[in-house]
Amino acid sequence: MLFGVLVVVLFTGGGLVAVLARHIVRPVERLGTVAAEIGTGIWDIKSGIASDDEIGDLARSVEDMASNLKEADDRVRFLAYHDNLTGLPNRVMFREYLTRALSQAERADQKLGILFLDIDGFKRINDTLGHQTGDLLLKEVARRLTSRLREEDVVAHGEEGAKPDGLLARLGGDEFIVLLTAVHDLHGPGTVARRFIKSLGETITLNGQDCHIGASIGIAIYPDDGSDAGELIKNADIAMYHAKSLGKNAYQYFQSSMNAAVLERAALEAKLRRAIGEDQLSLNYQPQINPRT
Repeated sequence: MLFGVLVVVLFTGGGLVAVLARHIVRPVERLGTVAAEIGTGIWDIKSGIASDDEIGDLARSVEDMASNLKEADDRVRFLAYHDNLTGLPNRVMFREYLTRALSQAERADQKLGILFLDIDGFKRINDTLGHQTGDLLLKEVARRLTSRLREEDVVAHGEEGAKPDGLLARLGGDEFIVLLTAVHDLHGPGTVARRFIKSLGETITLNGQDCHIGASIGIAIYPDDGSDAGELIKNADIAMYHAKSLGKNAYQYFQSSMNAAVLERAALEAKLRRAIGEDQLSLNYQPQINPRT
């Protein structure tokens, strides 16, 4: 097509320079601008070149390339902030949302609730029925937890600049965590925990096998149990282990005495490790004597 335009110009005595500028120079300059914008991460861009010649074909190829790069970038961003197995937000996204929600709660003088959930019986199912069934179980757990959140406990998906809201995330393994914003009633997080426990206590059928699990849940409240993301998650985790130690399939609110018990246990473990390393342990026998005989 371009060759045909040049031939007509040459035989008709038209302005060759003007035609070249209109059909070649300006479109090529435009493609250069588009390529530069794509290089800065601007994917959603149109060249405005709609001709049917070779330059038009090149422009459409550049636009297709930008569209493919955008899809790849969106996928990478999704994987960076979401759990690949369940599709739920991951640890990174949860901490970012929690930090944002804490700032908002501080300004509004509101409370937040953190629910740290660990599946009871997951290892047994994973070991006996295999990792593939374990993955199916995690997906079903994610589905049930999501369905049991009230309408105001919305599962956020992470649009940039979105207002922090309720967030369900998978931390890894068989651990899930929930952020509840604007907690007006301190019994509210416990109500959500009971719904989770009831739902996960119902029979789950996977590959023709009936599976039975439970959930141990720890609850921490901002600002009562911590002022930053790390402290709240840690204390909710401590409360979860306390619930597990009391027989599992239950929930516990964090109490400062739990933290003291954890520190005491950690100190005891450290002393025992040092005693073993320095060969300070010895075995003693205490004779048992019956004074009558």
